[in-house]
Amino acid sequence: MIVPRTLALLPLTGVLMLTLGCTSPSTGIAETPVNGSTSSVDAMYKSLAPRRAAVVPPSPPVTNVEALLRDLGRPVPFDSVFADMQKVPRFKDEFETTSQFEERQAAALAKCQRRYLIDVPVDLEYVRYDADKQVLVVATYAMTNTVVSSEELGAVFGYGSELSMAGVEVSYTPLSSGNVVWSIPREQRDVGTYDGSNVFGATVTITKQEGIARGVFEREGKYEESIWTETREPYVEGSHPVAFAINVDPDRAKAIKQGGLRAAIVVFPTAPFYATGVDRFAPTIRAPYDRTTEVRYLIGNIEGAAIYNASEELLATRATR
Repeated sequence: MIVPRTLALLPLTGVLMLTLGCTSPSTGIAETPVNGSTSSVDAMYKSLAPRRAAVVPPSPPVTNVEALLRDLGRPVPFDSVFADMQKVPRFKDEFETTSQFEERQAAALAKCQRRYLIDVPVDLEYVRYDADKQVLVVATYAMTNTVVSSEELGAVFGYGSELSMAGVEVSYTPLSSGNVVWSIPREQRDVGTYDGSNVFGATVTITKQEGIARGVFEREGKYEESIWTETREPYVEGSHPVAFAINVDPDRAKAIKQGGLRAAIVVFPTAPFYATGVDRFAPTIRAPYDRTTEVRYLIGNIEGAAIYNASEELLATRATR
């Protein structure tokens, strides 16, 4: 029989209390992980927090993606664009007028690019060659297979976030689908360990982790809408939705796959330009990880995508929604 209990993990240097979890009276082991700062209760309150219309309107469709990409030149790292946006003031000071704030913001924006071409990774697991058709197929999952968690979005847009505390509300859904967003695989590293135990005497080694989550948020969309399609594409057994289909002969396709691929997205930054936050995961016996993740999101319209080979040769382009 499983009964609700309060689970406590006791590090050597202090006591870490975890909120309500389901534990077995015989083992004292938590049946489900409990997140101390972004628990299901927190997520519920975040989802109920009042939100006004999204501050990020969709941009008009780009008519010539290839010309735009070639004009922007070489893709740049996400962090360099994020650093540019951090120079743009987002909040009006109480001692300045609205016109003074707008002038200050416009002056900062004048020193930034209006559009950025941001380098993003490609997962070769979702790249395959069709020898019969002589087409190199890059699935959408090769670039956007990383799930954006509700905890991650709540950290930057939810109740208590930096933007929310400043009175800037960005509309989003805590569901796993329905946001028009490009998520970049998060970085994560182990930084140490310590011993913990629960009230029943079970002990475990806790791994302390630190990470960075990055992404570009455009807006809250319809259910199952993405940057590629308005609704989820029909499922076809043995295949994945296609982002790019590149006509190449077998020898060149093999060389391209062996050398590796990179992608890039065109981003048109819009107010409030960026968002930051911290997502924390508190350890349990079954999930012995003490994880702190810095969340960095650019805010803007995602206008197009491109695929490159290892030599940075442009292979294909595509407009997004």
